[in-house]
Amino acid sequence: MAADPIAQARQELESAKKSFGDYHPAVVSSLHSLAVLYQSRSRFPEAERFFKKAIATRMLLIKNEVTIRDYSEIAMELRCLSRLYTAWKKYKRAIVVLKRAIAVSEKALGADSPSIALDLNNLATIYFYEAKYAEAEPYYKRALGIDEKHLGKDHPDIALDLNNLATIYFCMGRYSDAEPLYRRALEMEEKRIGPTNPELHTYLVRLAAACYNQKKYADAGTYYKRALDMEEKKLAADNPEVTTSLVRLATVYYNQKKYADAEPLYKRALELDEKYLGPDHPDTAIDLNNLATIYFCGEKYADAESLYKRALAIEEKAYGSTSPYLENILNNMLDLYKKIGNTKEIVALEDRIRMIHV
Repeated sequence: MAADPIAQARQELESAKKSFGDYHPAVVSSLHSLAVLYQSRSRFPEAERFFKKAIATRMLLIKNEVTIRDYSEIAMELRCLSRLYTAWKKYKRAIVVLKRAIAVSEKALGADSPSIALDLNNLATIYFYEAKYAEAEPYYKRALGIDEKHLGKDHPDIALDLNNLATIYFCMGRYSDAEPLYRRALEMEEKRIGPTNPELHTYLVRLAAACYNQKKYADAGTYYKRALDMEEKKLAADNPEVTTSLVRLATVYYNQKKYADAEPLYKRALELDEKYLGPDHPDTAIDLNNLATIYFCGEKYADAESLYKRALAIEEKAYGSTSPYLENILNNMLDLYKKIGNTKEIVALEDRIRMIHV
Protein backbone atom coordinates (compact mmCIF):
# COMPACT_ATOMS: atom_id res chain seq x y z
CA MET A 1 0.00 0.00 0.00
CA ALA A 2 1.40 3.39 -1.03
CA ALA A 3 2.35 5.76 1.77
CA ASP A 4 0.10 8.72 2.41
CA PRO A 5 1.79 11.76 0.79
CA ILE A 6 1.00 13.99 3.77
CA ALA A 7 2.42 11.48 6.25
CA GLN A 8 5.49 11.14 4.07
CA ALA A 9 5.89 14.91 3.83
CA ARG A 10 5.63 15.19 7.62
CA GLN A 11 8.38 12.61 7.98
CA GLU A 12 10.56 14.57 5.56
CA LEU A 13 9.93 17.73 7.59
CA GLU A 14 10.96 16.06 10.83
CA SER A 15 14.01 14.57 9.11
CA ALA A 16 15.04 18.01 7.83
CA LYS A 17 14.65 19.52 11.30
CA LYS A 18 16.68 16.71 12.83
CA SER A 19 19.47 17.11 10.27
CA PHE A 20 19.63 20.90 10.00
CA GLY A 21 17.72 22.40 12.90
CA ASP A 22 14.47 24.38 12.79
CA TYR A 23 15.82 27.21 10.66
CA HIS A 24 17.22 25.93 7.38
CA PRO A 25 16.19 26.20 3.69
CA ALA A 26 15.45 22.47 3.65
CA VAL A 27 12.95 22.98 6.48
CA VAL A 28 11.29 25.85 4.57
CA SER A 29 11.01 23.62 1.51
CA SER A 30 9.40 20.85 3.56
CA LEU A 31 6.96 23.26 5.21
CA HIS A 32 6.00 24.62 1.80
CA SER A 33 5.51 21.16 0.30
CA LEU A 34 3.31 20.12 3.22
CA ALA A 35 1.20 23.26 2.84
CA VAL A 36 0.71 22.58 -0.87
CA LEU A 37 -0.38 19.02 -0.13
CA TYR A 38 -2.96 20.18 2.41
CA GLN A 39 -4.27 22.79 -0.02
CA SER A 40 -4.61 20.17 -2.79
CA ARG A 41 -6.92 18.25 -0.45
CA SER A 42 -8.88 21.38 0.48
CA ARG A 43 -7.61 21.16 4.04
CA PHE A 44 -7.21 24.91 4.14
CA PRO A 45 -6.60 25.53 7.87
CA GLU A 46 -3.65 23.11 7.90
CA ALA A 47 -2.31 24.57 4.64
CA GLU A 48 -2.53 28.07 6.09
CA ARG A 49 -0.60 27.03 9.17
CA PHE A 50 2.28 25.52 7.21
CA PHE A 51 2.46 28.37 4.66
CA LYS A 52 2.71 30.80 7.58
CA LYS A 53 5.42 28.68 9.20
CA ALA A 54 7.32 28.62 5.91
CA ILE A 55 7.14 32.41 5.64
CA ALA A 56 8.18 32.96 9.26
CA THR A 57 11.07 30.51 8.97
CA ARG A 58 12.28 32.08 5.73
CA MET A 59 12.17 35.52 7.35
CA LEU A 60 14.32 34.26 10.26
CA LEU A 61 16.90 32.90 7.81
CA ILE A 62 17.63 36.39 6.49
CA LYS A 63 20.93 37.63 7.83
CA ASN A 64 22.26 41.16 7.70
CA GLU A 65 21.47 42.76 4.32
CA VAL A 66 18.41 41.42 2.49
CA THR A 67 19.27 40.10 -0.97
CA ILE A 68 17.13 40.13 -4.10
CA ARG A 69 16.84 36.37 -3.75
CA ASP A 70 15.53 36.79 -0.20
CA TYR A 71 12.87 39.23 -1.39
CA SER A 72 11.90 36.93 -4.27
CA GLU A 73 11.57 33.86 -2.06
CA ILE A 74 9.48 35.69 0.55
CA ALA A 75 7.25 37.11 -2.20
CA MET A 76 6.79 33.61 -3.60
CA GLU A 77 5.63 32.26 -0.24
CA LEU A 78 3.25 35.19 0.19
CA ARG A 79 1.79 34.58 -3.27
CA CYS A 80 1.14 30.96 -2.37
CA LEU A 81 -0.61 31.98 0.84
CA SER A 82 -2.72 34.49 -1.10
CA ARG A 83 -3.71 31.80 -3.59
CA LEU A 84 -4.73 29.60 -0.68
CA TYR A 85 -6.97 32.34 0.73
CA THR A 86 -8.47 32.90 -2.72
CA ALA A 87 -9.28 29.19 -3.08
CA TRP A 88 -10.70 29.32 0.45
CA LYS A 89 -12.78 32.36 -0.58
CA LYS A 90 -11.22 34.45 2.18
CA TYR A 91 -10.71 37.31 -0.22
CA LYS A 92 -9.89 40.04 2.28
CA ARG A 93 -7.00 37.99 3.65
CA ALA A 94 -5.90 37.15 0.09
CA ILE A 95 -5.77 40.85 -0.79
CA VAL A 96 -3.73 41.81 2.28
CA VAL A 97 -1.18 39.05 1.69
CA LEU A 98 -0.89 39.65 -2.05
CA LYS A 99 -0.32 43.35 -1.47
CA ARG A 100 2.55 42.38 0.83
CA ALA A 101 3.95 40.14 -1.91
CA ILE A 102 3.75 42.99 -4.42
CA ALA A 103 5.48 45.39 -2.02
CA VAL A 104 8.28 42.87 -1.42
CA SER A 105 8.67 42.23 -5.17
CA GLU A 106 8.81 45.96 -5.89
CA LYS A 107 11.70 46.33 -3.44
CA ALA A 108 13.58 43.55 -5.16
CA LEU A 109 12.73 44.10 -8.80
CA GLY A 110 11.31 47.60 -9.22
CA ALA A 111 7.75 48.82 -9.61
CA ASP A 112 7.43 47.95 -13.31
CA SER A 113 9.00 44.50 -13.32
CA PRO A 114 7.25 42.07 -15.70
CA SER A 115 6.71 39.57 -12.89
CA ILE A 116 4.76 42.15 -10.90
CA ALA A 117 2.19 42.44 -13.69
CA LEU A 118 0.96 38.92 -12.91
CA ASP A 119 0.56 39.78 -9.22
CA LEU A 120 -1.34 42.94 -10.15
CA ASN A 121 -3.66 40.95 -12.39
CA ASN A 122 -4.27 38.44 -9.61
CA LEU A 123 -4.95 41.20 -7.10
CA ALA A 124 -7.42 42.85 -9.45
CA THR A 125 -9.10 39.51 -10.02
CA ILE A 126 -9.66 39.03 -6.30
CA TYR A 127 -11.32 42.46 -6.15
CA PHE A 128 -13.39 41.34 -9.14
CA TYR A 129 -14.55 38.26 -7.22
CA GLU A 130 -15.77 40.62 -4.49
CA ALA A 131 -17.51 42.81 -7.11
CA LYS A 132 -15.21 45.69 -6.11
CA TYR A 133 -14.76 46.86 -9.66
CA ALA A 134 -13.48 50.35 -8.89
CA GLU A 135 -10.71 48.85 -6.75
CA ALA A 136 -9.82 46.31 -9.45
CA GLU A 137 -9.55 48.86 -12.27
CA PRO A 138 -6.22 50.56 -11.36
CA TYR A 139 -4.46 47.22 -10.88
CA TYR A 140 -5.63 45.87 -14.24
CA LYS A 141 -4.59 49.17 -15.86
CA ARG A 142 -1.17 49.05 -14.26
CA ALA A 143 -0.66 45.42 -15.31
CA LEU A 144 -1.61 46.33 -18.87
CA GLY A 145 0.89 49.21 -18.86
CA ILE A 146 3.72 47.00 -17.59
CA ASP A 147 3.02 44.23 -20.10
CA GLU A 148 2.79 46.68 -23.01
CA LYS A 149 6.14 48.17 -21.98
CA HIS A 150 7.99 44.86 -21.71
CA LEU A 151 6.14 42.63 -24.17
CA GLY A 152 5.00 45.14 -26.78
CA LYS A 153 1.46 46.21 -27.65
CA ASP A 154 0.92 43.30 -30.05
CA HIS A 155 1.98 40.47 -27.75
CA PRO A 156 -0.70 37.77 -27.25
CA ASP A 157 -0.70 38.30 -23.47
CA ILE A 158 -1.90 41.87 -24.02
CA ALA A 159 -5.23 40.56 -25.32
CA LEU A 160 -5.89 38.95 -21.94
CA ASP A 161 -5.00 42.20 -20.12
CA LEU A 162 -7.33 44.14 -22.39
CA ASN A 163 -10.12 41.63 -21.83
CA ASN A 164 -9.68 41.86 -18.05
CA LEU A 165 -9.86 45.65 -17.99
CA ALA A 166 -12.76 45.72 -20.44
CA THR A 167 -14.71 43.29 -18.26
CA ILE A 168 -14.29 45.58 -15.27
CA TYR A 169 -15.66 48.49 -17.29
CA PHE A 170 -18.54 46.31 -18.50
CA CYS A 171 -19.45 45.32 -14.95
CA MET A 172 -19.38 49.00 -13.95
CA GLY A 173 -21.78 49.82 -16.80
CA ARG A 174 -19.05 51.70 -18.66
CA TYR A 175 -19.85 50.04 -21.97
CA SER A 176 -18.30 52.74 -24.14
CA ASP A 177 -14.99 52.21 -22.31
CA ALA A 178 -15.24 48.43 -22.52
CA GLU A 179 -16.04 48.30 -26.24
CA PRO A 180 -12.72 49.55 -27.70
CA LEU A 181 -10.73 47.29 -25.38
CA TYR A 182 -12.80 44.23 -26.30
CA ARG A 183 -12.47 45.20 -29.96
CA ARG A 184 -8.69 45.56 -29.73
CA ALA A 185 -8.40 42.22 -27.91
CA LEU A 186 -10.54 40.53 -30.58
CA GLU A 187 -8.45 41.99 -33.40
CA MET A 188 -5.25 40.79 -31.76
CA GLU A 189 -6.61 37.28 -31.32
CA GLU A 190 -7.94 37.22 -34.90
CA LYS A 191 -4.46 38.07 -36.10
CA ARG A 192 -2.93 35.37 -33.91
CA ILE A 193 -5.28 32.43 -34.53
CA GLY A 194 -7.43 33.44 -37.49
CA PRO A 195 -10.95 34.93 -37.73
CA THR A 196 -12.85 31.63 -37.61
CA ASN A 197 -11.10 29.95 -34.69
CA PRO A 198 -13.61 28.83 -32.00
CA GLU A 199 -11.34 30.31 -29.32
CA LEU A 200 -12.61 33.72 -30.43
CA HIS A 201 -16.14 32.92 -29.20
CA THR A 202 -15.79 34.56 -25.79
CA TYR A 203 -14.24 37.70 -27.28
CA LEU A 204 -17.07 37.98 -29.81
CA VAL A 205 -19.80 37.53 -27.21
CA ARG A 206 -18.32 40.11 -24.83
CA LEU A 207 -17.82 42.67 -27.57
CA ALA A 208 -21.36 42.04 -28.81
CA ALA A 209 -22.73 42.58 -25.30
CA ALA A 210 -20.85 45.88 -24.93
CA CYS A 211 -22.31 47.04 -28.25
CA TYR A 212 -25.80 45.80 -27.36
CA ASN A 213 -25.84 47.73 -24.10
CA GLN A 214 -25.06 50.91 -26.05
CA LYS A 215 -27.94 50.11 -28.44
CA LYS A 216 -25.44 49.51 -31.25
CA TYR A 217 -27.60 46.69 -32.49
CA ALA A 218 -26.06 46.34 -35.95
CA ASP A 219 -22.60 45.75 -34.47
CA ALA A 220 -23.99 43.51 -31.74
CA GLY A 221 -25.81 41.42 -34.33
CA THR A 222 -22.67 41.00 -36.41
CA TYR A 223 -20.64 39.68 -33.48
CA TYR A 224 -23.43 37.51 -32.06
CA LYS A 225 -23.97 36.00 -35.53
CA ARG A 226 -20.28 35.12 -35.79
CA ALA A 227 -20.38 33.55 -32.33
CA LEU A 228 -23.48 31.53 -33.26
CA ASP A 229 -21.88 30.32 -36.50
CA MET A 230 -18.84 29.14 -34.54
CA GLU A 231 -20.99 27.25 -32.04
CA GLU A 232 -23.02 25.54 -34.75
CA LYS A 233 -19.86 24.52 -36.58
CA LYS A 234 -18.24 23.20 -33.42
CA LEU A 235 -21.23 21.69 -31.61
CA ALA A 236 -23.90 21.09 -34.30
CA ALA A 237 -27.01 23.16 -34.81
CA ASP A 238 -29.19 21.12 -32.43
CA ASN A 239 -26.80 21.17 -29.49
CA PRO A 240 -28.51 22.63 -26.39
CA GLU A 241 -25.54 24.94 -25.77
CA VAL A 242 -26.51 26.84 -28.92
CA THR A 243 -29.75 28.05 -27.33
CA THR A 244 -28.28 31.07 -25.55
CA SER A 245 -26.65 32.36 -28.74
CA LEU A 246 -29.92 31.93 -30.66
CA VAL A 247 -31.77 34.00 -28.06
CA ARG A 248 -29.07 36.70 -27.98
CA LEU A 249 -29.15 37.17 -31.74
CA ALA A 250 -32.94 37.00 -31.89
CA THR A 251 -33.17 39.68 -29.20
CA VAL A 252 -30.92 41.95 -31.23
CA TYR A 253 -33.21 41.48 -34.24
CA TYR A 254 -36.23 42.16 -32.03
CA ASN A 255 -34.74 45.47 -30.92
CA GLN A 256 -34.09 46.33 -34.56
CA LYS A 257 -37.74 45.48 -35.31
CA LYS A 258 -36.52 42.71 -37.62
CA TYR A 259 -39.27 40.39 -36.46
CA ALA A 260 -39.04 38.08 -39.46
CA ASP A 261 -35.36 37.47 -38.68
CA ALA A 262 -35.98 37.02 -34.94
CA GLU A 263 -38.86 34.53 -35.31
CA PRO A 264 -36.95 31.46 -36.62
CA LEU A 265 -34.22 31.94 -34.02
CA TYR A 266 -36.70 32.09 -31.13
CA LYS A 267 -38.46 29.05 -32.61
CA ARG A 268 -35.21 27.08 -32.68
CA ALA A 269 -34.45 28.06 -29.10
CA LEU A 270 -37.93 26.89 -28.06
CA GLU A 271 -37.52 23.57 -29.89
CA LEU A 272 -34.14 22.94 -28.25
CA ASP A 273 -35.38 23.72 -24.76
CA GLU A 274 -38.48 21.57 -25.25
CA LYS A 275 -36.26 18.72 -26.41
CA TYR A 276 -33.58 18.91 -23.74
CA LEU A 277 -35.34 20.57 -20.77
CA GLY A 278 -38.91 19.47 -21.35
CA PRO A 279 -42.13 21.26 -22.40
CA ASP A 280 -42.94 22.37 -18.85
CA HIS A 281 -39.55 23.78 -17.85
CA PRO A 282 -39.46 27.47 -16.79
CA ASP A 283 -36.85 28.19 -19.49
CA THR A 284 -39.32 26.87 -22.04
CA ALA A 285 -41.81 29.43 -20.71
CA ILE A 286 -39.28 32.18 -21.42
CA ASP A 287 -38.91 30.92 -24.99
CA LEU A 288 -42.69 30.85 -25.41
CA ASN A 289 -42.94 34.40 -24.11
CA ASN A 290 -40.23 35.57 -26.49
CA LEU A 291 -41.83 33.98 -29.51
CA ALA A 292 -45.28 35.20 -28.50
CA THR A 293 -43.95 38.75 -28.33
CA ILE A 294 -42.63 38.41 -31.89
CA TYR A 295 -46.08 37.25 -33.02
CA PHE A 296 -47.66 40.17 -31.18
CA CYS A 297 -45.37 42.64 -32.91
CA GLY A 298 -46.18 40.97 -36.22
CA GLU A 299 -49.91 41.28 -35.50
CA LYS A 300 -50.35 37.52 -35.27
CA TYR A 301 -52.53 37.97 -32.20
CA ALA A 302 -54.10 34.51 -32.03
CA ASP A 303 -50.70 32.84 -32.19
CA ALA A 304 -49.34 35.22 -29.56
CA GLU A 305 -52.27 34.57 -27.20
CA SER A 306 -51.84 30.80 -27.44
CA LEU A 307 -48.14 30.95 -26.56
CA TYR A 308 -48.61 33.50 -23.77
CA LYS A 309 -51.24 31.25 -22.17
CA ARG A 310 -48.97 28.24 -22.35
CA ALA A 311 -46.04 30.21 -20.89
CA LEU A 312 -48.26 31.51 -18.09
CA ALA A 313 -49.47 28.01 -17.23
CA ILE A 314 -45.87 26.76 -16.95
CA GLU A 315 -44.82 29.62 -14.68
CA GLU A 316 -47.94 29.29 -12.50
CA LYS A 317 -47.08 25.64 -11.99
CA ALA A 318 -43.44 26.42 -11.24
CA TYR A 319 -43.78 29.52 -9.06
CA GLY A 320 -47.39 29.85 -7.94
CA SER A 321 -50.20 32.06 -9.20
CA THR A 322 -49.12 35.22 -7.32
CA SER A 323 -45.36 35.05 -7.87
CA PRO A 324 -43.58 38.18 -9.16
CA TYR A 325 -42.04 35.92 -11.82
CA LEU A 326 -45.41 35.98 -13.60
CA GLU A 327 -45.59 39.75 -13.94
CA ASN A 328 -43.74 40.03 -17.24
CA ILE A 329 -46.01 37.55 -19.03
CA LEU A 330 -49.14 39.04 -17.43
CA ASN A 331 -48.13 42.51 -18.65
CA ASN A 332 -47.47 41.16 -22.13
CA MET A 333 -50.89 39.50 -22.17
CA LEU A 334 -52.44 42.73 -20.91
CA ASP A 335 -50.90 44.61 -23.85
CA LEU A 336 -52.26 41.97 -26.21
CA TYR A 337 -55.81 42.18 -24.87
CA LYS A 338 -55.72 45.95 -24.91
CA LYS A 339 -54.67 45.77 -28.54
CA ILE A 340 -57.53 43.46 -29.52
CA GLY A 341 -60.02 45.10 -27.15
CA ASN A 342 -60.85 42.17 -24.87
CA THR A 343 -62.25 44.11 -21.91
CA LYS A 344 -63.04 41.09 -19.77
CA GLU A 345 -59.46 39.80 -19.94
CA ILE A 346 -58.07 43.29 -19.38
CA VAL A 347 -59.93 43.65 -16.08
CA ALA A 348 -58.95 40.15 -14.93
CA LEU A 349 -55.28 40.69 -15.73
CA GLU A 350 -55.13 44.10 -14.07
CA ASP A 351 -56.57 42.53 -10.92
CA ARG A 352 -53.96 39.73 -11.00
CA ILE A 353 -51.11 42.18 -11.47
CA ARG A 354 -52.35 44.26 -8.51
CA MET A 355 -52.46 41.12 -6.36
CA ILE A 356 -48.77 40.45 -7.05
CA HIS A 357 -47.91 43.81 -5.46
CA VAL A 358 -50.12 43.36 -2.40
